[in-house]
Parts: sequence; structure tokens; C-alpha cells
Amino acid sequence: MSSNVIHLYQNISNFVRSSEWLRDITQKGKRFISSTYKHHKIRIYGEELSHSFQLALKKRGIQRYDFREIIDAKGKNTLAVKELAYTALRGTLSESEDEKQLLRNLYRELKSNT
Repeated sequence: MSSNVIHLYQNISNFVRSSEWLRDITQKGKRFISSTYKHHKIRIYGEELSHSFQLALKKRGIQRYDFREIIDAKGKNTLAVKELAYTALRGTLSESEDEKQLLRNLYRELKSNT
């Protein structure tokens, strides 16, 4: 089990370190950075220590994204929010109940650390 957690955390670290994060503005003028995992998007809003994030899921063959609720991540730096958002996305996409549980635990741990 611990080797699975280490493997998941290495995936999170690799994604955060190697993914491209682009700056953009919503239709309502809200600034964010975003990155893509597979064909899904992660959006991070706000300034340092005052962030929130949102997942945008996309089904294959459909052009529209399903934007999920905005999740508050105040008190976290940008790197920590990237880790939280990616962990949440992986947990949402996972089909394995064991992996989902590991990701939930990892998410709670990341959320509680400052």
C-alpha cells in the first residue's frame, strides 16, 4: 500500500513539475492559470495564499466541458494547489475503488498541510 502511495505522489509531482500552465481570463473577467491532463482541464483562480481551483471534465467526442464546483484552497501556495487539484482530478477519473481511496487519503493529507 505504501508503495502505491509513493507511486501516486511521484505522479502528482511529475505532473506539477512538467505540465504547462497557461494564463487566461474567463468570460466574466476572472484570471486563472490552467493545465490539461489527458483531455480534462484544471483551473486555478486567485493569488498566492488565496487560491481556489476547478476541474473541467470532457467526455470523448463532446466539445463542451463539464465544469465542476470551485473548491476553496485558501492558505495554500500555488504549488500546493496544483498538487491538490491534480489529486482531485485523478480521484474523479479513477475507476479503481482502491486507488480512489488512496487518492482521497492523499488529498486530505495535502489539504491539511500548510
